[in-house]
Amino acid sequence: MDGQGDERCRPAGGVGVDAGTGRIREDLVGDEHLAVFRSCLAPDLAASKRASGTTGGIWAIVPGADGRWDPNDAQQLTDDDLYVGRVIRERDTGESLFFAFENVAPDGSFVGRITDPRSISLQDRRLTLGDPRPAASAEVPRLGIGTPAG
Repeated sequence: MDGQGDERCRPAGGVGVDAGTGRIREDLVGDEHLAVFRSCLAPDLAASKRASGTTGGIWAIVPGADGRWDPNDAQQLTDDDLYVGRVIRERDTGESLFFAFENVAPDGSFVGRITDPRSISLQDRRLTLGDPRPAASAEVPRLGIGTPAG
């Protein structure tokens, strides 16, 4: 993500297309803020990022004041315990909720479950995730995808 070394995890070819080792997602955060999400684990990072000790995970880019997307501004949003993040708007409240897939358990085994929803907010071009909302203690959100059966 820093423009040095291995280029496989740098956004290429546009949003929503396969860029080699994973997918690039473009989602709204809040009412009008756009962010690009990209999964990239340590083996696919530039050598300088791997040397920093990062495990990789979900990265996000928010456009600058000039509207340009700079991969050098990528923010590591999660560690390698999650991958393929997405923001979905809660139908009744309009709240932006972040979901992802669970990648690895503490023992290193693959999990593959969808996470509980987490709030996501943007301030000063930095995204922040809230704590997970366990399904057992919260009503399942009505997501703005598809058409409800009726």
